[in-house]
Amino acid sequence: MSEQVRSRSTMPWALVVSAAAWMLTAVLPAVAWAGLRPESTVDEDTASTLAGQGAPVVELGTTAPYPAWLLLLLAVLLVVAGAGLALRRRAARYPAVVLSVVSVVLLASAGRWETVPAMVLLVVGTVPLLTPSALRHLR
Repeated sequence: MSEQVRSRSTMPWALVVSAAAWMLTAVLPAVAWAGLRPESTVDEDTASTLAGQGAPVVELGTTAPYPAWLLLLLAVLLVVAGAGLALRRRAARYPAVVLSVVSVVLLASAGRWETVPAMVLLVVGTVPLLTPSALRHLR
């Protein structure tokens, strides 16, 4: 009887792994947000002057086809979804997966290196949620 009570009070490993994956996934859009520039760092006059001299034009940072603040908002929402899973909220499952898929799509459309780790964390966060032990402990 005491074993049954103790097992219900401890969080299963699958839920811990999943919540940790969503929290780590939230870091990736924040890192990408810090590396994105809202506009080009080289103006057209300087670029044409350098190109006329035969010098390569190198820009700092990259731009994205969407507003950079969207990544920061996504990171905050992923933290909320991860915290919801850590608090055993069943309703946080679907938003966490959807937000992670959105982060993969946004990172890929900007050509960011964070896309590959985001895909790995999407799998690592989703698969443990399918285990019976995780589903039993979510309310």
